[in-house]
This record gives sequence, C-alpha cells and structure tokens, in this order.
Amino acid sequence: MISGDTIVAQATPFGYSGTALIRISGPSSIKILSSLTGIKTFKPRHSTYSTIRSGDSAIIDYVLVTSYPAPFSYTGENVAEITPHGNPALISEIIDTTCKLGARIAEPGEFLNQFDPANYIFFKTDIREEESTLAMADAALEHFGRVDVLINNAARAGRTARWPLMEITLDDWDEVFRVNVRGTMLCVRAVVPAFEKAGGGKVVNIASDSFFKGHQGMLTYVASKG
Repeated sequence: MISGDTIVAQATPFGYSGTALIRISGPSSIKILSSLTGIKTFKPRHSTYSTIRSGDSAIIDYVLVTSYPAPFSYTGENVAEITPHGNPALISEIIDTTCKLGARIAEPGEFLNQFDPANYIFFKTDIREEESTLAMADAALEHFGRVDVLINNAARAGRTARWPLMEITLDDWDEVFRVNVRGTMLCVRAVVPAFEKAGGGKVVNIASDSFFKGHQGMLTYVASKG
C-alpha cells in the first residue's frame, strides 16, 4: 500500500563493488534528485552524468542519475535512481543527504509495498515445466483480463559453469538448456492464446552478448545463448 512518504534505500547488495544503485520512491523523489544534483529537469528514463553534493555543496561522488515519473516506474510512483561508485561510505553519505532533504529510510520490502495490488500479481513459476507456464499465463489473464507483453529474463549458468569441457556433467548441461532455451520457448507458447485473443502482443527476450564475445569457463551458458 502506498504510504505517501518518499523512501530511499540501497538497491544493490551491501559491500564494496564497482558501482551501486540507490533508489528513491515517492512524491518528492525527483525533487530531491534535483536538489542533490542541481539539475532542474531530467529526461525521463534517460541516464544523466552528474555530481551529488552534500548540504554544504561539497561533492560526494560523480554518478549517473535517472528519473522515472509516475506511473511508468518500478513502484508506480515518482522514482529516482542514483548509480554511485560502490564505496559503502559514499553510499551512506548520499542516503543520509537524501534523508535530510525529506526522504526516510525504506523498511524491508517497502518498495514492493508501494505497488498498487491491482497492477501486479506474484505467481511462482517453474519455466522448465509446460503446466507451470500455462498456469502463469492463465493467472495473468484472469487478473488483468488480457496479456499484451511477455518479458523473458530467467537464466542460469549452471552448477558446473566454470568447469572445463570434459568435467561438465550432462545433467548440468541439460538443466541450463531447460531453463535458458526450453523455458523461453514454453513461456512464449503459453501466452500465444492470450495474444491472439487481444489481437496481438509483444515478446521481449533478454539476451546476452556472451555468444558473440565468449567467456572462458562459461561453455554451457554461452552455448545456450547462441
């Protein structure tokens, strides 16, 4: 349920990394992003290189920022995302500054609670099994009345992903192909009747450049993406 507050939290795992993601959601999120960066207007859903400054105008970090005006966002509210360097001290300072500008720290799971329940359903699906993908499509059709788009994004690298060719198990090879190839096909096939009923639809398959570049020790995964 939407609280009306503007909330902020780190959306990537805690610890050191190359980059991180900070998400702000709520009515004041884009206004706060403007205060943090000094940028008055943002092109929606386009990343902009900027500085983030503290309350005394000192530069905290050089970042990428993106705005997602409601309702076309992760939560359905105004959302701002900041991609800083993955130093926990920098991340903490950015979040602290965001809170001083009117946001509060999000409770565990609160970003999901921002969704309007009428606009989504959670349906556990085993995409390796046809019965499960058909049930997923039926549940979506029952809830929304139609299905217009399918996004296939599930994939796995395999338990023996980084093993040499002669050490890869056939069970693991088959499992990767069941998810990455068979699963994609089954999901598409499951929504075709709904597409036909709606007069058309779109399928977005999230691919990988691994097939073109290759990755040492990722033979099974790369093969499944070709």
